[in-house]
Amino acid sequence: MRNLLRLAVLSLALTGVALSGCASTHSFDRLEPPHVVFKDEATSIGLIDVVTTSGSYEDNAASGDVVYRGLQDAIGSRLQVKTFDLRRQHHKVTWNIPDFFDKLKAQLTFSPESKPSPTLEVSSADVAASPLLVSANIPVWQNGLLLMGVSLWTRGAKELSTSWVTARIDSTTHRLSIQVDNQDVIAAGGITGSSYERSEDGWDARSIPPSDATQLSLFQLKHAFGAVLFPYLSHKRTDQMIFVKEPSSLEPGILLAKQGSYADAYTAFMKVAEAEPRNHGALSNASQMKWAMGDMKAAAELMKKANAIESTPLSRQRQEMFEREQQQSKVIDATAPAPAPAPAPN
Repeated sequence: MRNLLRLAVLSLALTGVALSGCASTHSFDRLEPPHVVFKDEATSIGLIDVVTTSGSYEDNAASGDVVYRGLQDAIGSRLQVKTFDLRRQHHKVTWNIPDFFDKLKAQLTFSPESKPSPTLEVSSADVAASPLLVSANIPVWQNGLLLMGVSLWTRGAKELSTSWVTARIDSTTHRLSIQVDNQDVIAAGGITGSSYERSEDGWDARSIPPSDATQLSLFQLKHAFGAVLFPYLSHKRTDQMIFVKEPSSLEPGILLAKQGSYADAYTAFMKVAEAEPRNHGALSNASQMKWAMGDMKAAAELMKKANAIESTPLSRQRQEMFEREQQQSKVIDATAPAPAPAPAPN
């Protein structure tokens, strides 16, 4: 929380420096692209396995349907693909620590050193499988508390991650809190600073009116899955552009940007940059158009060029931000086979 406040103060200070000169601001909504994508194919997600041992949902078939709907709610329309296929697929998932969940139910705590390491058996002939596969093991699901192990796999049975998610709804305030591996992702009492909570998807999880058990469970599942799947999904965010507005040759591009025509604004700024090679503002503004369109690599490169001409605290901060977001990007080959297990010690 303290670090978040420091960042907010720094941002306001830098904005003040910018506005004291030749700058103008514009708030806008942008679609942040996924941090993780799959090589040569669109992202789709398949739910392959649900195991529940909770007293509230003894019927695995019924609970499996609720989990399936909760995963659908988490994804919503955030996979920007034409061929979205979410369906349960028949593969075998084995958790290799049988007593882990019993211990967890008793302690209601997560222990990283005893974290389960599930294995996945998938048919090599199953070409219909989605590139990202999800399995869920739920030992506790009652009285406003959801404990869920979530494993993510590639089609080739490579384990991407196994996370332990705790979702609690306060019985009095009806506010939701989410922890992933003991780290706050949504805090019922205040801002955590996590990427998921700062997205539009996390902010809507602050509270829920009293409802029936199924609706409460769907609400918990939506955000439990959403927090784990965050890197693989696009997210809406409200951000602020800070334009260099002088010389006057930049005004047409700024007007287009404020109208939401980012591609046309980028073209306008680059024409100014070609005619005026030492125009720091043209490159800085063009960089923000690439940011608004989700191209972090181009945004970082353009801001770096702008800083080579003239460096300001704000432009350096923006370059660091674009480079940081670019470094978070990762490409996975979903067809690559899982690595062979390490040989047993002699």
